[in-house]
Amino acid sequence: MVVAKDGTGTHRKIRDAVKAAPEHSRRRVVIYVKAGVYTENVKIGSKKTNLMLVGDGAGKTVVVGYRSVHENYTTFHTATLALYQWRRSTSLIVSVLVVAAAVAGAGFIMRDMTVENRAGAARHQAVALLVSGDHAVVYRSAMLGYQDTLYAHAQRQFYRDCDVAGTVDFVFGNAYVVLQNCTLWARRPLPGQENTVTAQGRRDPNQSTGISVHGCRLLPSPELELQRRAAGRWNGDFAPDTLYYGEYRNSGPGAAVGGRVPWPGHRVIKLPEEAMEFTVGRFIGGYSWLPPTGVAFVAGLTV
Repeated sequence: MVVAKDGTGTHRKIRDAVKAAPEHSRRRVVIYVKAGVYTENVKIGSKKTNLMLVGDGAGKTVVVGYRSVHENYTTFHTATLALYQWRRSTSLIVSVLVVAAAVAGAGFIMRDMTVENRAGAARHQAVALLVSGDHAVVYRSAMLGYQDTLYAHAQRQFYRDCDVAGTVDFVFGNAYVVLQNCTLWARRPLPGQENTVTAQGRRDPNQSTGISVHGCRLLPSPELELQRRAAGRWNGDFAPDTLYYGEYRNSGPGAAVGGRVPWPGHRVIKLPEEAMEFTVGRFIGGYSWLPPTGVAFVAGLTV
């Protein structure tokens, strides 16, 4: 299927192509989205398995949304590409809504696209991309927003050669997620705010979810004046007992660990055996499912 704004494809809108895609597919279903800016709401449901969205390049194929909590949406409902996934528990039915580019079907791949929420910093939480599907891959793409840009909601996810831009908690969620060879751009926050890159959302102490930032760059965007940035969410001198925040062989101007917070949960990892637990090979079991995607990855420590 081909999506083109000028009518030269099979569909003019991404959501129409997604709707036409087969359900529970065991084979890869490819939707090619030609260059253009697509302002629309797209729902990718859990029945749309093995779906692949391919654009003409980040910055060329752009999906745009404007929803935010300022308009009385919940964070989950600030959706441009949105997924609704229902799951049944023993006592209730939980509705999980996937946001701005929101995905729950297993085996999802997105490559060479930009997903953006243009609500702006003043409108607070406004998700650009939310992924809630197992074995999800995002490659050579950009996720642009301000607060809550990338919502790695659940399951195993891999991001390679991507750009993520935001202000507060702009990589967050409760997935097993590895970002490899990506660039995280801190944008200018609201007055009185400070940049916070990650906010891991685990509530169950029995889980082992987390956010692994591997071989990536953390940079200020051009409009951001030099100021302090927090890699993880923080609150003065307080930190929960459950915190684990590890650093291994970082480099660059911000890599010196002498000024780090003195929390028991902050670790300067010295042994490669400990750092290996957060690699693609071990943390998300990438050996077993990434090779068929055709996306480059490094399973070990060396990027």
